[in-house]
Amino acid sequence: MNHKRNLSWDNVDQLGDSLLSLSLRIKDIGPVSELRGELPRLTVVYGRVGSGKSYIFRILTLLHLAHQLAELWGFRKGGREDYAKALARLVMLECGHFEEAFSVDPEVLRTQYVPHFLLKRGMERGTYEVLTSGNFLARLEVLKKGMDLELGDEFSEYVIVTIPQERNPVLIQRDLETFSARLRKLYERWGTSIPIRQQAYLALTSELMRRSPVYMHYLMNLLVATSFFLEEREVECIELGRDHRLKLLVHDIGEVLICDEYSTGSSYYDLETPLVLPQGAIDYLLLTLLLKALRKAAREVRGIKFFLVVDEFMAHADPLLTMKALDLVLEILYSEERISIVLVTHNPDVVSRLLNILQHSKEFRERLLNQVKFLYLEYLSEKQGVVGQFSGLKLEDNVVLPEREIPWLEEYTRKLTSPTEIPKVPS
Repeated sequence: MNHKRNLSWDNVDQLGDSLLSLSLRIKDIGPVSELRGELPRLTVVYGRVGSGKSYIFRILTLLHLAHQLAELWGFRKGGREDYAKALARLVMLECGHFEEAFSVDPEVLRTQYVPHFLLKRGMERGTYEVLTSGNFLARLEVLKKGMDLELGDEFSEYVIVTIPQERNPVLIQRDLETFSARLRKLYERWGTSIPIRQQAYLALTSELMRRSPVYMHYLMNLLVATSFFLEEREVECIELGRDHRLKLLVHDIGEVLICDEYSTGSSYYDLETPLVLPQGAIDYLLLTLLLKALRKAAREVRGIKFFLVVDEFMAHADPLLTMKALDLVLEILYSEERISIVLVTHNPDVVSRLLNILQHSKEFRERLLNQVKFLYLEYLSEKQGVVGQFSGLKLEDNVVLPEREIPWLEEYTRKLTSPTEIPKVPS
């Protein structure tokens, strides 16, 4: 099985070289009362725990999956109701109702069950719209009596991936092994008579009775990412100082190893042995794997557009690794215009460090300052729900600041400190 050739993102139609820019319009969906604004190249989403940060972008990923799985599940017409049925099943699965998702008629899920999960409490209707360049990509309309989903033609031209909160290394290791083994069996049965990408979604569907769709979609994209490095093997090397480094190695599709290398020797670990590594190391290495694979795909397949969401970005990681991860994100955005990234966090230190990098790196600042926004989610009693407020960045007295005052940033913008490491801009 030639994984590198077959297991890829190259099914996306070739596009022009226009920059990726998505807009969201959300009203009375989940905990969100109102949100409206553009997501540029880099968006940092900040808010308290439970403010709906993850919710917003999980729905976006489920919209993407509904488009991919509707026909696979037998909803062949591809109309509004068919996509809505696929989305209804996915919402039930994401909420943990695995048995009902496949045992209850999808039409009943669409009209009776799922509106309960999607509507803001006490509301009669809600909307979730995704737009680009003024044209809608997806429009989800939810009423108490049911929901409709309309997907635009351009929606198929985007690859939307969310790295979820569920990043237990032991589970990821075992689920990757299960997923890749199932995919191998499918390939042994069907060969090239069924496209490998469709086989990957078949394998994903078979795992949905155990794990949530967003998590399984992440694993599927990790499999794709490993297929990009089968020849190179080594994906990333982190220099930790004192002749100590970590290397991420791709052994086979879905099989990664971490080499912990000292001047005195080396040790090799899989993802099930995280306690011997610096905190956040596995998160950083897997993020690197996915980001570098996206960049390779964007360069090899002209015009492909990616939208990557990282939930709980580098949560509780070593500060040095957080800096390196932010450096990597900015480097990817600097060098590849067809990738857009959303970092979701409740840690203000991530925001502080990002502002520091932009302030101390003239090259990054000049190229990316106008392509970075913050999205702050805040509960407003008068709206009886969460409201999203967008803020761009500006340079004032040689300090990078938000364009609008955001309460949670005040003390951090007043007490900016030098970053641990000044990032290097690619030549």
